[in-house]
Amino acid sequence: MFTYRKQRTVRKAMLLALAGFITLSGFAQKQQLPNEVVPAVRQFRAVSREFTLSKNTKICINPSQYAQLIDEAEILRHDIATSFGLRLPVLNTKPRTGDIYLSLSDKKGFFNDEGYAIEMNKKINLKASGISGIFYASRTLLQMLMSSSDHRKLPCGTITDYPQYKVRAMMLDVGRKYFPVNVLKDYIRCMGWLKMNELHLHLNDNANGDYGSFRIESKKFPQLTAKDGFYTQLQIRELQDFAHAYGVRIIPEFDSPGHAKAFTNIYPDLMQPVLGSNYLDITKKETYELMESVFDEFIPLFDATDVHIGTDEYRLSKIKDVQEKENLGEMFRQYINHFNRYISAKGKRVRIWSGYEFMPGTTLPDTSVIIDMWETSDAKAKSDAGYRIINSSQYWTYIVPGAPYYGVDNQFLYEKWSPTLFNAEKPENNLTENDSHLLGGKLHVWNDLGPRGYTMNEIARLVLPSMWVMSEKLWGTKGSSDYASFLQRIVPIQKIPEVSFTEREILSDSNGLIYSSGDKIFKFDKKQDFFKLPWGIFGDKDCLEYPWTFSCEINLKDNADKAVILSNDYVELYANLTFQTKSKRTKNDTIISGVGFDRANCMAPVPLQTFAGVRSTSVFNYQHPLNSWVKLTFIGEEGKTSLYADGKFMGSIPVQMVCPLNAIGNCKGESMQGEIKNIKIFNRITDFR
Repeated sequence: MFTYRKQRTVRKAMLLALAGFITLSGFAQKQQLPNEVVPAVRQFRAVSREFTLSKNTKICINPSQYAQLIDEAEILRHDIATSFGLRLPVLNTKPRTGDIYLSLSDKKGFFNDEGYAIEMNKKINLKASGISGIFYASRTLLQMLMSSSDHRKLPCGTITDYPQYKVRAMMLDVGRKYFPVNVLKDYIRCMGWLKMNELHLHLNDNANGDYGSFRIESKKFPQLTAKDGFYTQLQIRELQDFAHAYGVRIIPEFDSPGHAKAFTNIYPDLMQPVLGSNYLDITKKETYELMESVFDEFIPLFDATDVHIGTDEYRLSKIKDVQEKENLGEMFRQYINHFNRYISAKGKRVRIWSGYEFMPGTTLPDTSVIIDMWETSDAKAKSDAGYRIINSSQYWTYIVPGAPYYGVDNQFLYEKWSPTLFNAEKPENNLTENDSHLLGGKLHVWNDLGPRGYTMNEIARLVLPSMWVMSEKLWGTKGSSDYASFLQRIVPIQKIPEVSFTEREILSDSNGLIYSSGDKIFKFDKKQDFFKLPWGIFGDKDCLEYPWTFSCEINLKDNADKAVILSNDYVELYANLTFQTKSKRTKNDTIISGVGFDRANCMAPVPLQTFAGVRSTSVFNYQHPLNSWVKLTFIGEEGKTSLYADGKFMGSIPVQMVCPLNAIGNCKGESMQGEIKNIKIFNRITDFR
């Protein structure tokens, strides 16, 4: 979404300014909590006895509500079995002593459908007025069991809990990078565990080059469907049903008229002639007809009341004619209202990104539009005007995996941030906690680097820590005095049932060795391009995420460009990487050469594109000698890659690299001249230099 970089100094200045007027909010003292639960519960009234879960415990459902609660009961049964080894039956009956009982109540004492109560005495009663509340109660129960000494005993008493904010969301940019359905389910499981209730799917966008994708199967426009990964309409239905059982609703976003390359790739006559292929031409009626057809097809697929129509970053800087720019700005504002009314007529509410304020024109969006406030911060004025707002601030809630800009400061987020905070320098722009127009907040994952950016595993390990923090701040409780205490508090409950996307599932021996070439010598010349690594050892993985160690001995015969040691389709390690670059400061050409690596960041056929888009960042200050055996060792860690030559440290580069597992040599057919032997790959950092 964000296509230009903010200077780090701006962000630092805002953080410093915050310290001047934000103080720590009150937090629940540890003794008030039933055990370590995230987000912290609001109230616990204890009594002096314990409940013990046993093999005789049954999960019972109110007989009149069996059909409504069976999914929640089955998830609870399954999670208890996998987490604690107890296989409890689910029964359609009233409970007895020692049982767990799920029931819905029409009482108004739960704040809303997401509030709940847990009564723990001779039996455990999970009570709520809505299904989501029952599910959230089951998460609290599981976390309490996880943090108890033997995973069996619970303190007796009554928990009363409910969220402060209606919207506790996370956005995934699946438009630029396809997330398989099983990965989305893992995110949903995490969200349910942490009582976050909205998964915002950003379903179309552009990456570098000509890459533009639309992620849902289109039956009206088959050519619109992304070729490198999409969701069938049946999968969308099944995914929503799955999410519903976890207390999560899916909010779809169909972004236009900017970020529209997926549309202009198939309808090039609809691109804005000056702004280019990322933009639809909003002066043409055919643009409106296309987007109306898109909404006609896809809105009925989604259960959520809200639909996001994007409308961000329609940048007019290339328009030089003042009158033309003013006309386009006004038409853009009217575009928002046109589709708000079109979609509202279908019984849905519309969400947009902020930013229209920077456009010429006088038309204001209808006040029925919900604003994701990301690049503006005049929250108080918007609330006073009647707009409902979601805190989506780019300064504190944006993660762009692998990019050198944005990022979430989890300590600041936990200790200082609040959904009411929109502007650090102008506190008068911020909102109060009881402002009825403030719906909540959102954590954002933008995949600016495209399909070949971070892997699913890297993204998950980067994002999940922020999800833990955001969940507690958006629920509206704070169970720890500071971030360090919070990290200690969550230790017993970090293993989220059935979630596997943070694990690196790859076979290794007890030392972490996943591959050794033994005594074999691999000889490369113009007739031998590469040697395929034995497929099957690594399952369906073509790379290994940090931490990893790759070591080999190389006898380089020619210092021709690249000299690829190890590769897959978009990641390569080089014995020699040589290229020419031009200095922005001196305008002079410079030859850069040395042992290095490369990790592509987009589908466009741009060679040697690193995360920062600067090739020199991937070359170490070490030149491999010719006609001499040298042992090279690459070490991949979180946030950096290091090199050793014959055991001597050659330096680190602050780029997070994966180890390719496809081929020895260049799988694309550009061979090195030389020999490689004694290859070893480990799934950890070893002392093997």
